[in-house]
Amino acid sequence: MLFSTQTTSAQTQAHILQKLVKRSRNRRSPAKNKQVIVFLDDLNMPTVEQYGAQPPLELIRQFLDLGGFFDVQNFKWLRVQDVTLVAACAPPGGARTELSQRLLKHFSIFALPQPSTKSMQHIFQVQVGCHLESRNFMPVVRKCRDLLVTAGITIYYKMCQQMLPTPINPHYTFNMRDMTKVVQGVLQAHESNIVSRDKAIILFAHEVTRVFHDRLSNKKDRQMFYGFLSDDLHNYFK
Repeated sequence: MLFSTQTTSAQTQAHILQKLVKRSRNRRSPAKNKQVIVFLDDLNMPTVEQYGAQPPLELIRQFLDLGGFFDVQNFKWLRVQDVTLVAACAPPGGARTELSQRLLKHFSIFALPQPSTKSMQHIFQVQVGCHLESRNFMPVVRKCRDLLVTAGITIYYKMCQQMLPTPINPHYTFNMRDMTKVVQGVLQAHESNIVSRDKAIILFAHEVTRVFHDRLSNKKDRQMFYGFLSDDLHNYFK
């Protein structure tokens, strides 16, 4: 289940219960000899209400504390068995909030640090370089490998820092997958089409535009992206 600023506690409860079967009047569990694992993505995205709580997360905490939910239609307690919750979230910032310790105490926490710029450059330079070499691109195109990767990472960082998720734009969540998509687009290039430095630059501009620009929802943000792209092209390919 993907959480957003619009997620409600009712949606959360319905999502968890939809895969369960009725064992008795007040007990729900998976099918016989089965286990259910519910993955909750962007756990810290639900909006904080005026009293400081996040209703979907309070529902999750209630489930973990007490092992069930209230049936709001019949006003009865439902026991839920053999259900495991797995969650993921990014660090607080923008529309993302800091999670309550009362909720976190139920989870074993694993932190995955952001790769360093040097690591990202090495990973993507190897991928792009292998493609350009194996497909026998022109030498002038192969020389663009490092510039293409560095320029892409620069735009990626700018998007992460400037285009933060908000209640209006909760989908502004840029991560390593977006940079990977840019590289994957470059790897689809054919040696018969990309035969010059200018062609490589056009390919790069096209891929970052499709990955980043197409997710922006208003004119101001799109103009800001074009500013990032213009600066990159001037700094790395002038």
